[in-house]
Amino acid sequence: MKFDFCYLITNSFSSRMILQSEIIPNLTKAGKKVCIIVPNANEENLKEQAKSLGVSVFPIKAENTWKVNEFSLLKKYIYEDIKNNPALWEKHIRSIKANKSKHPWRILRPYIYILLHYLVFKWKLGKNVFKAIESKLLQSSEIDNQLIEIQASTLICTYPSDLRESAYLRSANRQNIQTVIQLLSWDNIVTKGYFSEISDYFIAWGEIMANEAKEFYSYSNNKVFTPGVAHFDKHINEVSIEKINQCFCDLGAKPNKPTLIFGMSSPYFTPYEIEIVEWIAKKVNNGSFGDVQLIVRPHPQNVEGYMADTTWLPRLKNIESEKVFLNLPKLQKSKLDWNMKNEDLITLVNLIAGSSVVLNSCSTFSIDGLVQNKPVILTAFDSDKKLSWMESVSKTLEYPHLKKLVGTNGLDVCKSYADLEISILSWIADSDKNISLRKAAKIAECGICDGMASQRIADTLIKIQN
Repeated sequence: MKFDFCYLITNSFSSRMILQSEIIPNLTKAGKKVCIIVPNANEENLKEQAKSLGVSVFPIKAENTWKVNEFSLLKKYIYEDIKNNPALWEKHIRSIKANKSKHPWRILRPYIYILLHYLVFKWKLGKNVFKAIESKLLQSSEIDNQLIEIQASTLICTYPSDLRESAYLRSANRQNIQTVIQLLSWDNIVTKGYFSEISDYFIAWGEIMANEAKEFYSYSNNKVFTPGVAHFDKHINEVSIEKINQCFCDLGAKPNKPTLIFGMSSPYFTPYEIEIVEWIAKKVNNGSFGDVQLIVRPHPQNVEGYMADTTWLPRLKNIESEKVFLNLPKLQKSKLDWNMKNEDLITLVNLIAGSSVVLNSCSTFSIDGLVQNKPVILTAFDSDKKLSWMESVSKTLEYPHLKKLVGTNGLDVCKSYADLEISILSWIADSDKNISLRKAAKIAECGICDGMASQRIADTLIKIQN
């Protein structure tokens, strides 16, 4: 076997970016042979998808063992300035204050790890000891043999904070296989922890991510590329009046009517977002925002997985009315958490395209809105509750990736119901307000959004391979 490109896909959002975009079709059109390495290689839907794309599928040879998971947690304390990174510090505080385990190790672990952080973080020799341990952990003869068997010229990693992907990068780098990191999401560099292995080249979403790659991992300018976001091409190429009308009608909503769309976040980050959604629904139903309708889309993490709060689902069902509609994500059973069906993304982009204002608290949904030049509102408050810093959604405004997005001034940040009411009414009255700032924010986060990112990414991969 001999392949030009091999993609590592260990995350459902990576799967969407690679398998639900035109990257692979553009590579195969150029005569390139592509394969993927995945944990769900035996799933029928994945096999069908791979067959339609003309790619070969190989099972991942690295497991999420207890040792791997434990070191994944520990390495954030060793390599990251965890106290000064709100996203990582929140996880540490939560591991103490919200820990329901009775296992002695899980109780003591955060205290031991933070002590190690204070002892080792600024101690070069101590870090070198951990690097040596990590190096042993990343070595795998099974991975070495698999890459020798596949004979891929270029290995592309999409989620390098996952130690399994780092192990593949380590093996490829040792075998002088060309390596590329193409990150699955805008927050990965600053919120997911230290990448244990880096690549020869880096494909970023936009300038913000490109600058982070240079700052945190010392990539040189000629090793970083910003061709755009592949799956965001669907915002351009899969949107039409006919599809918008169909997607709205499928929900029972009226096309061409002023519409608010609320893309919810996980209850892990926004414990009282459900109350904000219920408040907006009530206002829509009583006409406080004029003749508008509301579409509510729960995050996949609302629906299933360890971050879900299933008590939200009946509450969402209860707000449905002639003016309020629910768009549940179309999930499929998979070893990849929150793995979405292909048609789900097409529905999503058309619902956003047909809406007037996009609301969200702290997820990528805000960027989806910006890609289509929609007014975006962040609901950065906890209903009428007074919560601790750890619990409050307002802490996410301190997360580096969200802080940078807010700093573009391309969206509204609301910190109370009063702010939210003013913002909604303002955007309904004038949806073109601050449109230049929205466009600048979109370019900073995603680069050029013209429906051709997949082609540029394929061209970039071919260029750096040559």
